[in-house]
Amino acid sequence: MIRLNLLPWREQRRHAAVRRFQATLVAGTVGALALVTVIDQLAQSRVREQRLANADAQRQVERLQTDVQTLDELRAARAALELRQRVLTRLRSDQALLPSMLAGLEQAMPSGLQLTELRLDGERVVLIGLAASPALVAQWVRELQQLGMLSDVEISAIRNSVDGEAFELLARLPARWS
Repeated sequence: MIRLNLLPWREQRRHAAVRRFQATLVAGTVGALALVTVIDQLAQSRVREQRLANADAQRQVERLQTDVQTLDELRAARAALELRQRVLTRLRSDQALLPSMLAGLEQAMPSGLQLTELRLDGERVVLIGLAASPALVAQWVRELQQLGMLSDVEISAIRNSVDGEAFELLARLPARWS
């Protein structure tokens, strides 16, 4: 019987298996490293894209904020103009009230009565004058109340003077004046 030494052959098979294992290990490590590198590149690319998208969105938000600020300024300017227009419209509508009030005072004034002073103190009207008699003052107060030009008309003072009866009337302006 021939004796065969199988140890070198087994040793070679074992070295070949170790080399295959090492090659597989190196190939797997290189493949895993390549895969990790590709995944990292993709992640960095997505991060860059997201940053660009965020920067674009931030620019749009800033542009919209300036637009909103401009819109708010325009709304404030419009509100101021509308207020000014309402005031001017009210002044224009009230423009005829003073002449009509003075004409009404003159029309309601009986003969023998003279108005020497007319003062406006806020919403209060002070009428000062001379009358031939206190009855004429009372008659004028009644007529003023009936016409509705002034409200809460009251006689605050009547004094006898050399020229006649000096009187002072207090009244309130109508609601449309105040």
